[in-house]
This record gives sequence, structure tokens and C-alpha cells, in this order.
Amino acid sequence: MPICELKKASRHYGSGPTLVKAAHELDLVIQAGEFTVLSGPSGSGKTTALNLIGLLDRPTSGSVCIRDQATETLGDRQLTRLRSQSIGFIFQSFNLIPVLSAVENVELALDLAGGTSGRERREAAAAMLASVGLGDLLHRRPGQLSGGQQQRVAVARALVKRPALVIADEPTANLDSVSGENVLELMRKLNEELGVTFLFSTHDPMVMERARRIVHIKDGCIAADEARAAIVPTPES
Repeated sequence: MPICELKKASRHYGSGPTLVKAAHELDLVIQAGEFTVLSGPSGSGKTTALNLIGLLDRPTSGSVCIRDQATETLGDRQLTRLRSQSIGFIFQSFNLIPVLSAVENVELALDLAGGTSGRERREAAAAMLASVGLGDLLHRRPGQLSGGQQQRVAVARALVKRPALVIADEPTANLDSVSGENVLELMRKLNEELGVTFLFSTHDPMVMERARRIVHIKDGCIAADEARAAIVPTPES
């Protein structure tokens, strides 16, 4: 079963001579377990495509399906619930709450999703932070963490709900090369060992090297869809 499917999905702004086709008739299927990149220059429409897939924006025409659930007739509350239950987000700016500790930032994702007790949320958040290598930094606030550590908290927050799909928008943009590579290796490991589905938007060659599929976006349209063998770095001897 596809995790996500766009069917002739478009997002247009304005009208007449001011019409902007930010995304135009996108046909795209993301299957479970993919490690896929949306690639394209700034203004190409890849962020718009991510916003459609992430249910952050509605298509002007066409449809977006998440796990066979058509979304065009859903109300805002239903969309929010589906997004909360099915999709995790990782942003280039981390988007952590400064006054909350690492474990509290991760807990918040479960709190918003509902259905768990405070003790369950704390245990799940602590376990997820341990799985990304931050088990001894649970109570540090974002300002007390490095950029790479903050992005690991963001990864834990995205994964703690066990979403069907994780969307990562330029996740290495604000990291140095070493931190970026470490975070990418973490996500690759989670993809391979746990089957987490990742969809990236990026310019970063490091991310693209690890992708098993690259969807090229140009002028709001899919220009090419390239299946490829990912390059997996080996430890230096």
C-alpha cells in the first residue's frame, strides 16, 4: 500500500497574468520504506510539493492520499488529526521549543497526538532519545545542545509517534559537514533497520548520495524520477 500518492495535484496562486503554478499536476507515489529526495533549485516547487504531501497546504486541483485516505474532502480538524497520526516533520531550523528540555520537546509530539498518559509519553520520549544517542542529555534545553544534537532531538520528535512517513525539509542546511553526516547516517540506519519512510527536500550532495530515488522538480513539475543505488559510506581504516 502506498504511504502517499499525489494524483494530478496542483497548487496555484493568483489568477490571470499573475498566476503562479507553484506545483502543477504532480503525479507521485511514495511507497513504504523509501529513502527519497525531492531535488530542484530554489523556487522549483519542491517545498510546495512537500507541503502538499505533509497536508500543510491543500491542492488547488487534483488529490493527495495518505495511506489510501483521500484528503480533499476532509475538514481542517480531520486533516490535523491525520497529519498528527501519520506524518513526522524534520526542519532545517530544528523548530524546538527553547524553554523545554529535550525530552519535553519529544513528549510534546505525543501530547498533541493524544491517547497516551503522561508516564507513557515520558517513557516513549526517553526511549526514542536514547535510540538517537541522546539518552544522557534528556534534560538539556536546546540552547545547551549543539546543532547536531538539536537535529537529533528533532529526529526523535518526528519518530516518537511512529509515523508512516517522515518529511525532512533541508535537514542538514544548518549543520556543519560532520554533524550533517552523522544525522544522515542516523536516518539511514532508522530507514534500514526500522523501515521508516523518509522523504527529503534538499540541495545537499551528501543527502542525494544516500537516496535510493531522486525526484527532480522544475518549474512546479516533475522533470525526472530517478531510481538509483545509494552510496553507503564505509568507515575509514
